[in-house]
Amino acid sequence: MNFNKLKSICEDKGLAISVLAEKIGISEAGLYQSFRNESMKVDILEKIAATLDVPIWIFFDLDPEAAIEPLKKELDECRDKVSVLEQTISNLRVKLKSCEELKEASIRLNESDKRALDMFVMMVEGAQKSTELFKENLRYRQNFLKLAGAMIPSIDLLDDKLNYESPEVQKILLKYKNSLHSSGEQKGKKKESF
Repeated sequence: MNFNKLKSICEDKGLAISVLAEKIGISEAGLYQSFRNESMKVDILEKIAATLDVPIWIFFDLDPEAAIEPLKKELDECRDKVSVLEQTISNLRVKLKSCEELKEASIRLNESDKRALDMFVMMVEGAQKSTELFKENLRYRQNFLKLAGAMIPSIDLLDDKLNYESPEVQKILLKYKNSLHSSGEQKGKKKESF
């Protein structure tokens, strides 16, 4: 604590040290001794500052700017930390937005994939139905050819026993007989191609 500052402030305010000591409730010698030993109680120092209408720190050999400097440094560090946190939050928001966009794209892709899969399933089912229809048609043709093959000897037999007088009837029967023979030949060719 700086006694000379106290003395200087008292002179500026037109107040003697003995009057100040009396106002704060201690002796002048006690006031001198407290400053010399730097052992003044805080409540006495507060009374002195209040009586002289000055801040307490003025009695110390402190530069107010020097006292504020560590606080400024700490404030700057806090600002730096806040800036880093704000940047991290901003980055996280961007990542969150990207994740949401990916999720939406995934949903759209899944819907698109589902439609494509549905179309593929429909195509496969259509191919299966077509295959079944083809097999059924093939069975009908095979049955027809078997029936036709069984009928050819009967037609030949009828041809031998009956004497058709009408040339138109004979043309029709001949045409039918030839178509049955050619169907039988085609059946053999189809079997070879399978």
